[in-house]
Amino acid sequence: MSPRNVKILAVVVLLLFGVLFALNSTDRSDSRTGGQVLFPAIKSRLNDLNTVTITDADGTITLQREAEGDSAAGRWVSSGHDGYPADTGKLRQLLLALADAQKLEQKTADPELYGRLGVADPREDGGSGVLVSARGDDAAVSVILGDTAQREFRYARLPDEEQSWLIDQNPDLPDDSTGWLLPEIVDIRADRIQSVVVRHADGEDVRIRKAHADAANFEVENIPDGRELRYPSVANGIAGVPGNLTLQDVRRGDLPGEDASAAEFTTFDGLKLLVRVGSRAVEPAAEDDAADDEVEHWITVEASADDAVADAPEPGEGEEPSEAAQPSEGEAPESGQPGADAEAAAPGEEEAGEETPDPHEEAARINDRVSGWTYRIADYKAEQLTRRLTDLLSEEEDAAAE
Repeated sequence: MSPRNVKILAVVVLLLFGVLFALNSTDRSDSRTGGQVLFPAIKSRLNDLNTVTITDADGTITLQREAEGDSAAGRWVSSGHDGYPADTGKLRQLLLALADAQKLEQKTADPELYGRLGVADPREDGGSGVLVSARGDDAAVSVILGDTAQREFRYARLPDEEQSWLIDQNPDLPDDSTGWLLPEIVDIRADRIQSVVVRHADGEDVRIRKAHADAANFEVENIPDGRELRYPSVANGIAGVPGNLTLQDVRRGDLPGEDASAAEFTTFDGLKLLVRVGSRAVEPAAEDDAADDEVEHWITVEASADDAVADAPEPGEGEEPSEAAQPSEGEAPESGQPGADAEAAAPGEEEAGEETPDPHEEAARINDRVSGWTYRIADYKAEQLTRRLTDLLSEEEDAAAE
């Protein structure tokens, strides 16, 4: 082949590569948006939003901001839960994510394929997306959020458009509607609890107490002769109930059930917490007729302060800690147990920078939050609140054998 023909062939090859590159660039520009904002005008109007509706396959929750004339102006509440406060942290994270969201890549516009990305409208049969609609006086946005992609992104689609997108945000979406509510009922550490009395409707009382604030385990009162505890820490779970006690549902109204029990917690500093317990059976769904009725456990909470407890000397004050709180000779204390940290505060002392809570003020804050509400709680928490003495004791034959 002559040199002239070689040059011509080289030029042709370069032209072909140029055409292929141009075609490839065109295709890429069709699917890549260069960071186009999903809702260009909403970020400056976030403070104007006053209603957010979130719909999934299980139902809808509507969160509303209280009007200026209300006593709690600016607070977000759930209209479907009798105005219970919303978790504003989760709501804010969702709205900021939508305001910042940018389109990264075009995805399917075929409704038959929406299910693969989770962007099918939840108002339609089989729709697995989450429809978020937010509106205010002069602002409104609506989007169907789909599955998570690459951990940091999500698929999304505007409900009035067929085109779906990959966006650069991944807002946290709770598994159910109550996940948008403020979850905490109370949070009182177990190491603050001095005593608990569980009172049953039939007259049985279960009483547990700590001899010292630094004692490892609660002692159970009125153990019958010849019986013993299942294990030394068996009663500790009862005292742990008020720690990080969160709701699974909430409503106004009385406790369900007639055979309600009650548990009274008293702290070493004089805070008293009365937790009443009720339960109700819930029929299984129609498609699961063979299942047993589910039992829901509901509670009410009332706080008060007992100055006599706060001012009284701690039981056994001035004595050596109980054997349960002391490591055996030559045995290193476990992490979290008294003596595990040489720098740890002495029994009864607060950690550096932590003030002892005033029981009257703490009770007022708790009542301001929980008064008038009935909460459904987790089964394992309710089980501890309804313990009977026999639940704490070993079997009679086991005790006799020993």
